[in-house]
Amino acid sequence: MDRGRYEGYVAAVDAAAVEMLDESAADVVRDLAEGLLLARDGEEADAARERVPEALGLLVDHGDLTRRAASRCWAHLKACGPPMRWPPSWDRSPASPPGSALRGH
Repeated sequence: MDRGRYEGYVAAVDAAAVEMLDESAADVVRDLAEGLLLARDGEEADAARERVPEALGLLVDHGDLTRRAASRCWAHLKACGPPMRWPPSWDRSPASPPGSALRGH
């Protein structure tokens, strides 16, 4: 863990507090951020990273999080983990169709 990752974690937790409609949804984002923050090696980081798109997608599908809020959480969550390769299909490109960055399509 380093200062930048910790700041990404704090930003993700703060975003969860501001954006979430209920406490259980905020807990999901906090858990995702914590998993990325505490990852010590590539294997742990990959496992934590793999949980992100599905979890955010489910929060959007259940109406607990707007797409815009999910995009903000996504950016903060990426900052929590160690340097790693995020699949190009997960980039938040303005040309990406809604939801594609969240579900890894």
